Amino acid sequence: MRLKEEDVEILKGVLEESSELLSGLEDKLITLEQSGSRESVNGVFRVFHSLKGIAGFANLSPIVSVTHSVESILKRIRDEGALIKPELIDLLLDTADFCKIVFDRIAAVLSTYRGGELELDLEDLGEEEIINRAKSYFEEEQKESKQPEVTQSSALTEEFGKEALSDFLDELEENLHAAEITMVDLEKSQNADLFRDLMRYMHSIKGGARLLLSICNDSALVGPVKDIERVSHILEDQIQRAIKENTQMDLQTIFEGIDVLKKYADALRTGSTVDKKQIEALFATKGISSESAEQVEKENAEDLATKEAFFNIATQLVQYAEFLIETRTGDKSELGRIAEPLKAGLLMIGHPEKIELVDKIVEAGESDDFQRLKALADELLNWLSGKKVAAEQPSQPISSQSTSEKAVAQTVRVNKTKLDLMVNLVGELITLKNSLRYLFAVITWKLPEFQSDLKALSMRFERLAYDFQTAALSLKMTPVGELFRRYKRTVRDLARSLNKKVSLFTEGEDVELDRSILELLSDPLTHLVRNAIDHGIEPPEERKRFGKNEEGKLVLRAFYKGNFAFVEVEDDGRGIDVSKLRIKAVDKGIVEQEEALRMSDEEVLQLIFLPGYSTAERVTDLSGRGVGMDVVKTNIESVGGKVTVRTELGKGTTVSMMIPLSLMVIKGLLVKIGEERYIVPTDTIKEILKIPLNHLHSYRGSLFANIRGKTIPIVFAEELFTLNRVELRQKRFPFDLVPILVVQGASSVFGVIVDAFLEEGDYLVKGIPEQARVSNLVSGATVMGDGSVVLILNLEHLIS
Repeated sequence: MRLKEEDVEILKGVLEESSELLSGLEDKLITLEQSGSRESVNGVFRVFHSLKGIAGFANLSPIVSVTHSVESILKRIRDEGALIKPELIDLLLDTADFCKIVFDRIAAVLSTYRGGELELDLEDLGEEEIINRAKSYFEEEQKESKQPEVTQSSALTEEFGKEALSDFLDELEENLHAAEITMVDLEKSQNADLFRDLMRYMHSIKGGARLLLSICNDSALVGPVKDIERVSHILEDQIQRAIKENTQMDLQTIFEGIDVLKKYADALRTGSTVDKKQIEALFATKGISSESAEQVEKENAEDLATKEAFFNIATQLVQYAEFLIETRTGDKSELGRIAEPLKAGLLMIGHPEKIELVDKIVEAGESDDFQRLKALADELLNWLSGKKVAAEQPSQPISSQSTSEKAVAQTVRVNKTKLDLMVNLVGELITLKNSLRYLFAVITWKLPEFQSDLKALSMRFERLAYDFQTAALSLKMTPVGELFRRYKRTVRDLARSLNKKVSLFTEGEDVELDRSILELLSDPLTHLVRNAIDHGIEPPEERKRFGKNEEGKLVLRAFYKGNFAFVEVEDDGRGIDVSKLRIKAVDKGIVEQEEALRMSDEEVLQLIFLPGYSTAERVTDLSGRGVGMDVVKTNIESVGGKVTVRTELGKGTTVSMMIPLSLMVIKGLLVKIGEERYIVPTDTIKEILKIPLNHLHSYRGSLFANIRGKTIPIVFAEELFTLNRVELRQKRFPFDLVPILVVQGASSVFGVIVDAFLEEGDYLVKGIPEQARVSNLVSGATVMGDGSVVLILNLEHLIS
């Protein structure tokens, strides 16, 4: 398949539209399987109908073929109430996967496109297999074995002919009826909005005819449908010329044209023919012959996908202008980049007079004339709102947003590289803020008379830096629901393959995480979901035997707690047998028998995170309770997180992952340990205390302290680093008050003695080489205001 350069822009618009349609399709299909409601059938039908429409405009015949085949099934289910079987959901999911494969292939080709003609190979991608499955879906119920077998191609032709023709005629008659009503109104007043409505109806008829020609191979239909296409184009051309030239329109010619189209509709319904002399007479009233009409059609081809691509680009220009107006920052050259294809699109759709407006928008943006930029952007937006009707698809599929809604959407597409650069600059701003804090302290000490002014200036700068930091980092935050939705399909497919019944529930989809953390969560969640379904949730007959609902429950949950987000995977299955874990650990030689008996249940549960450790009696190709759990722990701990397990035998298991909200900036406490300074993340600290020296007690060489009636072990942070014995009497603390960080360990609480608390603040986390991490005792480093480098400690690992 070879595309001209101007067609590539159309293809890009189709690709963008397809992404929006496919993004929520799997969710709709799972909902369809669960509810089977008419509303859910209509929702899925509209998506496939829209995919067929945009694919038809771009001449992507494989997608047109497969979507039409499943659309026919959905239409019959909707109209006749036919049964929705699991095999249908499998087919629809496979169809969605096929569409994604085709569009991914197109995206890959476009990523290397550098201009000129584009060669696109869409042959033999497996569409025949999907079409055959769709064709045979109702065969068993119908039991039409007595009918003579027909070839695949003839069966498909017949099916396509009936369904496509029926859809086309329904839409044709609706548009003609609406056009007649508009014409009556136009006789009273030739209003510009009525002209646009009328042009939309003609444009929709022309687009529908083109779509029918692209998917139907019935030679008997080609002639009449082509005539409909030509007539609607002539009428559309006349209406458009009247709008552009602001002249009176010959309403009689339009009425005659509508009458001709109505005759064609009746002829196609009844199988009769229309005298072509009527078309020639219609052309003659405009001084256009049939041959010149066809030539006009070729030269002025302006299908709906072109307009969709145009409106997408125009919307981007308006949105980016609004972004510049609001922020007064950003790459102003981006306006010029967006404007170039937009100006080409204005030429293609016959509105060169608006090119000057686009140039003025670019000029206003580049000269920082934001007031003028707003006025010009509003002017373009108002014009787009008036023209949007021409961009609607011929079949009028219901979508989540109208064109006008898209034009005022509160989102702007930003290049990822630019976003990363901005976030990195925020990090440098934090370093600069710490440097200024240090400098202000020095100046205040030397010039105390400036203390008040410098303090006020410092506070204003810190507040502004914090607001900017919060706003910039929020740009990289993504709702966790985006990740959760991927598992609806996974849960459904795994449950079917294991003959289990499992429902997936999600909670906290609005919780936002750094996109890089979200990507890192994908593997751990996949392991946990597989384990839960394969080894956690029981088969229906076993659940029924224990008085449970036959359908298992799997919950993906997210919530905030402090500066951490928690992501949990909970099932209501068998639970983990802790005694079985102990026995397995002894059998494998992981722990001695006496040690296994002394271990708490929480400590035993941590054994499942050891590589290859599993209590499953059988190993499947999906999972084994513990197989891959080391990946979960490694991935989460690599970003400073933590994994815990709660379980109750016979009731179920919950795996909880504690994850930092951002990998870039932390709140930390600067402390002194020995002669060095270190940063301890405040989220790892349970409590900060200064207790009298005489409240510390030594027992068998270990220190303990009584804190609010509880005795906790105390360790010197300096000992943990140097491995040298530190005597309490060697230390000197102001007023004999000992600084202690209370930290929650894996199974108990510890107190960690430091030499001094210095300050609390925000710190930019810098990566350090793997060899410098010292068994995860150090998680990173930061640059202080005075230019020195300070390590960030992982106290929990330090204690363990």
